[in-house]
Amino acid sequence: MFSDNILAGGFTGANISSKTGEFATGNIDPSNYATKIADNKYVPIGEMEVGSTFTGKITDIRGNEVTIDTGRGELHAKIAASVNININEVRQFEIRENSENRFLIAPLESESFSPETEAVYKALNALNLPATDKNIDVVFGLLNHQMGLNKQNVQMLLAASYKFPDMEIEDLIFMQKNQIPITEENVTHFLNYSNNSQTLSSEITQLSANLSNMIGELLQEGAKSQSISDNPVLMDFMKEVFSEQEMETLLSRGDSPDFTGQLKLLLEEHWAITPENFSKSTLQENIAKTLVDMESLTTFLKKSKEEFALSEEGVKQVFDGGKAVAGNLNFMNLINHTLPYFQIPLKFFDQVSNGEIYVFSQKRTLSAGDGVRLFLRLDMEHLGKTEVLLYLKDKNVSADFAMEREDAVETVKENMETLKNNLAKKGYVLTDTVRLKEEEDRSLFDTALSEEGDSFEVKRFTFDRRI
Repeated sequence: MFSDNILAGGFTGANISSKTGEFATGNIDPSNYATKIADNKYVPIGEMEVGSTFTGKITDIRGNEVTIDTGRGELHAKIAASVNININEVRQFEIRENSENRFLIAPLESESFSPETEAVYKALNALNLPATDKNIDVVFGLLNHQMGLNKQNVQMLLAASYKFPDMEIEDLIFMQKNQIPITEENVTHFLNYSNNSQTLSSEITQLSANLSNMIGELLQEGAKSQSISDNPVLMDFMKEVFSEQEMETLLSRGDSPDFTGQLKLLLEEHWAITPENFSKSTLQENIAKTLVDMESLTTFLKKSKEEFALSEEGVKQVFDGGKAVAGNLNFMNLINHTLPYFQIPLKFFDQVSNGEIYVFSQKRTLSAGDGVRLFLRLDMEHLGKTEVLLYLKDKNVSADFAMEREDAVETVKENMETLKNNLAKKGYVLTDTVRLKEEEDRSLFDTALSEEGDSFEVKRFTFDRRI
């Protein structure tokens, strides 16, 4: 079961080189994005209706005429009444009159200007940065997450946002706060996780197919080698990857007419986890071993290219597949130091299915003795997408099953007694709910980000942006 704390520690194999407080932005150079960072689009506030409000910094005062930097350009207007205003002051203004010949504004009382909004504009003013949308988002995000606020940090985040336009500012700040280098590879993984377009199970399935096909091609190359045991390069690789028992199984199937297919199944079974063997320790061991296997695979591919006449395309497919698996695992290792989210390749019969698990942080519970809450998402061939919210305290298990199809709901209900009996034999008491999934489909990774975002104990501001 899930009584062991899966939050503890991370996996080996990832390189975290950034230091606390420094931006882990890889090769991002803010100077390359200076033009974009300084680009302030002018929005014609003069076209706004009477009663509309906007915020800006007063840059010049001449009698009852003022010049205001709105962050998108300068605005020249007349003040409706004699008020106490100062140059470099950030204020909120209301449009009192707007006609062809007259544009009249009035500063609002300071109490109508929320402390959070004022803090953002004061920070921009202190950093000598214009109040553009990007600058506001970055400064607000840094303040919201209680991170160091200086011009270098702001410019580095702006550079990252321009280099990776598909990333939200909040997500870039999350990566920086948790020392995840903002590199092309990590951003790609982050976006793929967020939109459900990358799963470890599919990568392992594809790699197993490509590798078994390449090995089949190698064995059929000619007189050089016709069997695994006669090929020292292949044998060395297989011994590094497979256990003795797996090697016995592999060699016993060497003469099978469908050896390629048999090898594919063995590779999938080797890199996947069976449900009955799933635990924190097996998950950690599996990922650590798979990372080592990917290193062995790289060495094997280099030697094979030198000694055998293999298809360039076939070798490239295997190499790219191994790189994808290793990259996925290393990224998972990086985020696991803060975000207890895992992708799990689960082996069901002759198929590898995608599984995901998110362990709610102890910060989300009232006390350490409140038990463990888990969120599982499984892609099942016959049941479809299955979501299970588990709560475990002592020997009591509460499970909420959410299925995407009515027939799946009935199937789970019909088999629930068997599950209860099996758990009872191990001393657990199960309370269950089985229902049709109604919530909007959302990636479990995004769900984990939202949950952990709330657990950072960061004050959440409501930002009033009316420019």
